[in-house]
Amino acid sequence: MGLHFHHCHLQIRNIEESLTFFCEQLGLREQNRIVIDSAGLTLLYLVAPDDISDSDKATVLELAYHHNSKHDNSPPTDGSRFAHIAFGVDDLDDFCQRLAQQGVHILQAPVDNQYAYIQSPDGLVVELLQTKQTRKG
Repeated sequence: MGLHFHHCHLQIRNIEESLTFFCEQLGLREQNRIVIDSAGLTLLYLVAPDDISDSDKATVLELAYHHNSKHDNSPPTDGSRFAHIAFGVDDLDDFCQRLAQQGVHILQAPVDNQYAYIQSPDGLVVELLQTKQTRKG
């Protein structure tokens, strides 16, 4: 039995804000976009550049935008059933400094060069993990 993690689904309020955060600031790439007019839904599929492979088994982040939401200005979820998503980065300190310069809300600055937490425009928590050993100094 072949089993692999496929995607994490997040509901978003604003496509452009979310693409700015996840693609321009974090560095993910939009792999696919599906508009389902009958459901009033747009699904965006994002991948981390280092996860793209020929096998098409890259884990994706699925962002769901509901066109006709009655609550456009409120979060689509209260967050009580969601903790965070995590991405590995090669240089945590530099990555967080770059995000802070771009106005990204840093919830927890890097701790012992191991992890940090940031926040998306929808208030979702994103953990950043140091994945390579780096020497500072």
